[in-house]
Amino acid sequence: MSYLSFVQKKIAMPLIVASLLSACGEELQVGDESGQENAIAASTPFAYVARDLNNQQVAGQGRLYVRDAISSDANEQDILSAYFAGVPYDVKDLSVSSDGRFLIFSVRILQDGQTWNLYEYSFESATLRPIITDVALANAGNDSDPAYTNDDKILFSSDRGNFDSADVYQINRDGTGLELVNVNQSGSKKKLTTLKSGHLVFTQEFSESQRSSLVVGSSKDLDATPLYRMAPNGTERKALFNKLYVNNSVLDLSRVEFTDVIQGNDGRLMGILKDKSNPMLGGQVVKLVGPEAPADSETLYEFVQAQAVNGNQINVSADSASTAGWTSAFWPYRDGTDRMLVSWSQCMKLVNGAYRPCKADDDLNGVETRYGLWIYDAKNNTRMPVLQASKNRLYTEIALAYPNKGETLEYDDNVTEPKPVDPVDPVD
Repeated sequence: MSYLSFVQKKIAMPLIVASLLSACGEELQVGDESGQENAIAASTPFAYVARDLNNQQVAGQGRLYVRDAISSDANEQDILSAYFAGVPYDVKDLSVSSDGRFLIFSVRILQDGQTWNLYEYSFESATLRPIITDVALANAGNDSDPAYTNDDKILFSSDRGNFDSADVYQINRDGTGLELVNVNQSGSKKKLTTLKSGHLVFTQEFSESQRSSLVVGSSKDLDATPLYRMAPNGTERKALFNKLYVNNSVLDLSRVEFTDVIQGNDGRLMGILKDKSNPMLGGQVVKLVGPEAPADSETLYEFVQAQAVNGNQINVSADSASTAGWTSAFWPYRDGTDRMLVSWSQCMKLVNGAYRPCKADDDLNGVETRYGLWIYDAKNNTRMPVLQASKNRLYTEIALAYPNKGETLEYDDNVTEPKPVDPVDPVD
């Protein structure tokens, strides 16, 4: 086992003034820290992945930081640079155990013969270790998208044994018991997240050749990125839905992404909805609501509606501004409140040499992102700054060291399916 000394580095972060946020189109309020500890301790650590930006393009590899509190003046450390003795690396796929004690993620050392490997970090002891210690076995495939089960095992996606496709594998935390999990849907990369009930939800990412031969549930929508629920052993596999409504219209899944899927405090699934062609590197945080489908249905939900957590209309566009700004990563507290940690950028447009808040009819000319880390309270629509916004940095992942105290998966049987709007005569 390798150990990492947790050398803390004090970083003073200036607060962003409230006047910058007052005109973002949401009547946004900036909160203070009073009462923040009522639901979650200020000493709760969290991890995040930061990437450099150059002209709105991601440049270079991710860096993994652990910050010892959700505060603008907390200590933080790049936990991998010292561990790998300065050897360049990339990192992704953060996930936290159900008790909030451990962080698991995928790392690739940027050297020949190295693949994506799983590593675990203990928030309590500040120690870091690889899950598979045998170098040859670890590099037998690309291991990614890990998730802890409620009985302390790890499920992950891997192309080991066949670099042209990916399957789900299971392994114990001590690196023993590596085995394939049969989910009856091989060939695609799977992103896993654990539900409060112990089931897992996974999304599948397909290559173009894989799309050409895939039928998803009963929708037969070959452009969809489907969501499935399954038991940890691969049984009870079922598609979540075959129709997703956004603003009362069925969403064209060929042009959008639904990423960062995680269960929220109220038990409903959340994620970031964004247009694949939008250059702002983020989208809107939404939650999925819908009635339960009959037991003999091929899906869990009859249909689902995406609802923006800020209560506004959802803007999924490739080339228009968003008065709500953009979110590139988030993690819900799941502590009985609607708070979440978010990487968020306000939409500001350069006009006649000065920046102003975006308007609903603005295009993206003169718009650039400045992502920072914020505590967002969806109930009160307030944000409190944690890390200063910067145009040269993007936060792609966040993970909070806190147990999931939220609810189990919820259905909304009182939600009615929207009626299609007549494009010729919307009133008809």
